[in-house]
Amino acid sequence: HSTRDRQAVSTFLPLSICATYCTLSERKNMENIAAYLKNFLNGYWVDVMVTDIHNADQQYTGRPQEADAWIVNKEKGLYLALHSNARDKDDLQIHSGSVAFYNDLYNTSSLALNLVDAVDEVLPTISDRSGRAIKGEYPFAFGEMVYPKNFGIASIILEFGFHDNPIEADFLLKEENLLAETVGRTLVDFYEVERR
Repeated sequence: HSTRDRQAVSTFLPLSICATYCTLSERKNMENIAAYLKNFLNGYWVDVMVTDIHNADQQYTGRPQEADAWIVNKEKGLYLALHSNARDKDDLQIHSGSVAFYNDLYNTSSLALNLVDAVDEVLPTISDRSGRAIKGEYPFAFGEMVYPKNFGIASIILEFGFHDNPIEADFLLKEENLLAETVGRTLVDFYEVERR
């Protein structure tokens, strides 16, 4: 395999507006990780689009539509949303660990589990997550899995850890590049993508 078709893997990395408990610093943190990830993947035969654009109504339909227009070969594409997590407002326990939610297209369950394993390996905490890779069905049918699936695009929401866990929050801010490289290496290994 001396050369590969540039469409071998198209990775679409949307950056989500955070849910109820998120802060502006979390969004910036995820944007930074996405930028480092794009930089890492630029060294491989991967096409990457990073966006943080929502529809005016703050719904997730605009980015999957953009991904649909941009990803030529849907079987080789991936819609990857980067997030950190926060506990429910009524939960007094501090939680730790990463989790991935996936739709069931093109072996995303295996990739989701690989991503969680890789991220948990570098986090300074031990995960207490009961689920590590969770199929996006009710009650976990988040828009960033459902809408891409409607276009035939595999999607994963990767939550790096808890931004309300002081140890993980500090790590997320200080080790953005390490987290990006961890995700990038997992992607290129999974898809067997060669360096440029």
